Amino acid sequence: MFEHGASDLHLHLNGCFSLDFLEQIARKNNATQHFLALQEIHEEYKGLAIQEVSLEVNVAMTRLIWAQFAVIHNIIQTITDIEQGTVNVINFSKTKYMEIRTTPKCLGASTFEDYIAAFITGLQIGNAIWNGEKTARGLLSLDRTLHNQETAYQIIELAEKAKNQSGLLVGIDISGNPAIGRALTGESLAFVLCHALNKNLGITLHIGEVNSEIEKKDVDIILRTLTAWQNKNPNQNIFQGKVRLNHGFFLTENQQLIIEKYQIPVEICPSFHAMPLGAPIT
Repeated sequence: MFEHGASDLHLHLNGCFSLDFLEQIARKNNATQHFLALQEIHEEYKGLAIQEVSLEVNVAMTRLIWAQFAVIHNIIQTITDIEQGTVNVINFSKTKYMEIRTTPKCLGASTFEDYIAAFITGLQIGNAIWNGEKTARGLLSLDRTLHNQETAYQIIELAEKAKNQSGLLVGIDISGNPAIGRALTGESLAFVLCHALNKNLGITLHIGEVNSEIEKKDVDIILRTLTAWQNKNPNQNIFQGKVRLNHGFFLTENQQLIIEKYQIPVEICPSFHAMPLGAPIT
């Protein structure tokens, strides 16, 4: 467990840009209307944050978080924005160690490879600026609402290549809005998870963010895949430093028992909790 403020293992690139940076990029990209929309979202969120905690308030706040991502995606339009934005997030963070995750996209005429290269360059610049006072590493996100099995395999291969070349990318993150349709689900999700495990990549998995039947089934598949992998290596806990579960708000009793039995680390998101816990992925 890290001291409060010492590490942040749950940073989403597009969710952590400073407002000053976003305002500057919005002007550059003729997207000031989106920045104004972002400010409105922030004001609405602040109003909800001071209300008494309830399920309705939590649902409303989560809706605004996803709305924020959508607006920011309209502001960030080039791979140069990604490079500069990565440096901005490192500079803006108050933590000593951070893991920044981002979903590779084709921005304009750029490719996934261009996006990843810009992200890594930003990590290199940010780490050089802080020269050990801060350390930043990256993860590539698989968006289960967008990426099918084929695209997920492509991103995993790119993550493995980048990890071997620079060491700045440490793994993948399986995430995406859990409340909308899924391109990566069921057995395809199991195949992708096995593929990433075979590549010896660090893996974080968003689970139990919503209380739905499809989410419960996918969590069952994730846990079945992970425990089968652990059972091939009974004399060591292969999850420590390699696999973390994110959130886990809505889990069945059996799912909770499996996580406890196999001691699968759970990553705490500072967006919802005051204290980030966990271990760095290596």
